[in-house]
Amino acid sequence: MKRTRVPDRDNLFRHAVHPVTFKSKRFAAEKFIHLVEQKDGSLLASLAWERFLPRSIDVHKYGCRLASSRNAIPTSRKRSVYCGAYHLKARTIRALPSEQDLREVTSIEIEHKVEHGEIAHIDLRFVIRGQEDLNIEGSKTAIIAGLWNICSGPMQHVCEGDQDIDPHPSSLLMVPFRGPYNDDRSALKRWYCRIMCHVYRWLLRKEI
Repeated sequence: MKRTRVPDRDNLFRHAVHPVTFKSKRFAAEKFIHLVEQKDGSLLASLAWERFLPRSIDVHKYGCRLASSRNAIPTSRKRSVYCGAYHLKARTIRALPSEQDLREVTSIEIEHKVEHGEIAHIDLRFVIRGQEDLNIEGSKTAIIAGLWNICSGPMQHVCEGDQDIDPHPSSLLMVPFRGPYNDDRSALKRWYCRIMCHVYRWLLRKEI
């Protein structure tokens, strides 16, 4: 399947799952996204694409499935609980190197990749300048801080299977610097996005 570059204007979401993004019974902004170092030295993270999640309920269903898949792992010791999602714009992510002075980042790739059956999955890759004295952990910290600075939210949620949890950790999610997420699409635009989602799904099935 050919990878698709996410357009600058498109919206993306990062899902928050307890306990992964929490620390000492508090939400940890420094853990809100996980960067994994690749063999080529780049840093890879995962997001979800609004193109295939046109409604807030679709965003949350994705998060509930994510937590459920974690709980299905036999070695999982703690129950994973989906708490909500944060919104990011592709354009602002690509502008991070200049806006946040991340000089070690040479390029940012935001590409669609179906993973584990999830068609809304997005690969977010940071290509890092090759330097022997580069502090990769410092770079990770700076990138995560930069992403936190440009996101909005949270869109809090309690999955149906987690209604027994009281208090629910979604209440601990922090509001980032850009403030709460506001879906400012008109009703007509929302219906258009839902229709186009079906079109994109149909086209994707033909590719796979």
